[in-house]
Amino acid sequence: YFVFAGEKNDDKSREGLWIQKSLSALALVFMLWMGRNGFFHHTLITSWQPLHVLVDSINDSSSQNQIEEEMKASLRKYYKIEDPLLELIGEKTVDIFPWEISLAYAYDLKWKPRPVMQSYVAYTPQLDKLNSDYFERTPPETVLYEFRRLGDMYPVFYEPKTLVTLMRNYSLMERFDRFLLLERNAQERQDFNYKKNLLKQVRVNLGERIAIPDYSHGFVFAEIDVDLSTYGKVVKSLFRPSRLFIEFLILGPGGQDKKPKYRLVRSLGTEGLLVSDHISDVNQLETLFKGEQHPNVKEVVLIPEFPSHFDPEIRVTFYGVPKNEMILGKEAGAGN
Repeated sequence: YFVFAGEKNDDKSREGLWIQKSLSALALVFMLWMGRNGFFHHTLITSWQPLHVLVDSINDSSSQNQIEEEMKASLRKYYKIEDPLLELIGEKTVDIFPWEISLAYAYDLKWKPRPVMQSYVAYTPQLDKLNSDYFERTPPETVLYEFRRLGDMYPVFYEPKTLVTLMRNYSLMERFDRFLLLERNAQERQDFNYKKNLLKQVRVNLGERIAIPDYSHGFVFAEIDVDLSTYGKVVKSLFRPSRLFIEFLILGPGGQDKKPKYRLVRSLGTEGLLVSDHISDVNQLETLFKGEQHPNVKEVVLIPEFPSHFDPEIRVTFYGVPKNEMILGKEAGAGN
């Protein structure tokens, strides 16, 4: 993965992105070609003939084009995108969430990637901010967004700060099956410090349920600060940090409450997590970008994998963001 940190020198940033794209494309072409021609098996186990074929293909432009088209066709067969969606994107620049960047290559899209190109890689506040700043300053015209889960992770928490930036600067253009196509607003948000209303601050122990405060004017976010214990820091330095989970208590129809649980990246907890609305599929994500609220979360609870690895007391700050601060052009009622 290539991460380029800098808006300080636009020429260097543009040069870096071109290098990034070129290296990524070359690596993809090379690896796919090797897999298609049995390079890993025949070259490393039986003979070097496929490598000779590769060299001949590099010197033969017609072979190159044929191999490239076959690879694109294979990717398009696996990742089907409807023609109307491609027509809407057209020649507009596009980024892809959360990680299927091969779509840009397969469909010859005008790809303008964020610095950390795949969401599950942006697992620190610094990397999340890098992507968020990119969408504030030099964003693509469109975003192709697919709601996908990776293991026990919660998609809304992949890049929490970046998600807020998308909500504030993009509008839903169209829904196509599993994809949302977002379009950059004509009126861009340049105010990084948007309005936040402090709702409450609490100190509780890990494992205790935390009620989500009521806020009728918009969305509720939480900054969750959890520290490792001294023992947990030693474990982290020698092996890996212990896992932390967040469980939602969701109000269901007919009193049938649900309790989905996800792994929480501890360092991203302080970035501001959307906790008033639980988003479980692309349908609910679509309504979120339409500006519709579904405050269905009653409580959350933080559950450690090994309690001794964490300080028992955690700090949670809840704040509300008015709907008109989040969704441009949508009525928010009273903006308190």
